[in-house]
Amino acid sequence: MTLPTITDYPGTIPGKSQSQSAFDTNVDAFLNWLTATNVPEYNLLAIWIRARVLEVAATAMSGDLPSITGQAGKALAVNSTADAVEFVNVPAIPTSTTGVAGSFQSTDSGVGQELFLPSGGTWVYALQVYNSSGQSIETLASVAAGGSSIYGPAAGFRGAGFIWRSA
Repeated sequence: MTLPTITDYPGTIPGKSQSQSAFDTNVDAFLNWLTATNVPEYNLLAIWIRARVLEVAATAMSGDLPSITGQAGKALAVNSTADAVEFVNVPAIPTSTTGVAGSFQSTDSGVGQELFLPSGGTWVYALQVYNSSGQSIETLASVAAGGSSIYGPAAGFRGAGFIWRSA
């Protein structure tokens, strides 16, 4: 079985700006599409996913696994050619503990200051940049190595948001 296709809704999504009559018509059409098309497609996707899970389980039970030495914190997955399993990196679970993979915390550059990630590891960050009036003017989000500068300095501006050590 090949990976099922999930169809995008071809109609008009119901919206508050529509007349009541148009809204009702669009809701009916959307619900009919969900029932006739979308739900069956997601059911096929669930069946496909279950088959992949069973393949991984069968491989695991057959003992035909790669060595687990040095694979701590990784997950077992079917490879891209779907003919074997391999270990893959898994992002760390968020924790309030600092200095470890998974560390999740808020951050703020302060007005006019440069903002650096803590040293070590790989970090995911999202910052909102504010001007001197407190208005949000930009959103920054990316992945960077520990110790990297992720904002500023810019006179009168500050960046605030969150950082997560993913590895």
